[in-house]
Amino acid sequence: MCTACHSPHGSDTEKLLKSEQPGLYYECHDRAIFTKKYPHKIIDVGGCSSCHAPHVSKHPFLLLNEIQELCLGCHRPTLKLPRVMALPGKKRHPVGGIIDPSTEKMIKMPDPANPKRTVEVPDPAVPGEPMTCGSCHDPHSSDFKGLLTQARICTKCHKY
Repeated sequence: MCTACHSPHGSDTEKLLKSEQPGLYYECHDRAIFTKKYPHKIIDVGGCSSCHAPHVSKHPFLLLNEIQELCLGCHRPTLKLPRVMALPGKKRHPVGGIIDPSTEKMIKMPDPANPKRTVEVPDPAVPGEPMTCGSCHDPHSSDFKGLLTQARICTKCHKY
C-alpha cells in the first residue's frame, strides 16, 4: 500500500512521494471536492497535510486534531466565550457541547399535551453528531462564501 503514494526507488519530491500535494491526493480522491467556487486557501499553502495525517490518526478522517481545535488553530474565535462563534448582526451561536440538529433522526410520537396530535422529537436511539465547524462549513471548497455548505445556512437546522 505504501507504493500508492511513495516511489521507493527514487523521486524528485520530499519523502519519495510520487507527486507534490495536493496533486498526490487527487490520484485517489475526487478533484471536484476541491474545485468549487471558493476553495479553502490552506490547500494551496500547506496541502492536505495541514489538516490530515497521511498514515494514521486517532481522529476521524485522519485529522491531526479534534475538528474544533484544528480549525481554531488558524481561525481564532471572534468571542472569548467558550464554544460560541460570532455571526453577522452581532448574533452568537454555540458550536461545541451541543448536538447538530441536522444529524438527528426525528420520530413521531403522541403529543403529551394533546394525545390526538403527534409531534416530532429526536430519536433517543440516534443521538446525532456534535455541532462542529463542519456542521456549517465545508473544509475543502464551497460554492458559497465563507465555505458555507449551503445558501441560507441557518435554515439547515432552524425552521422559520
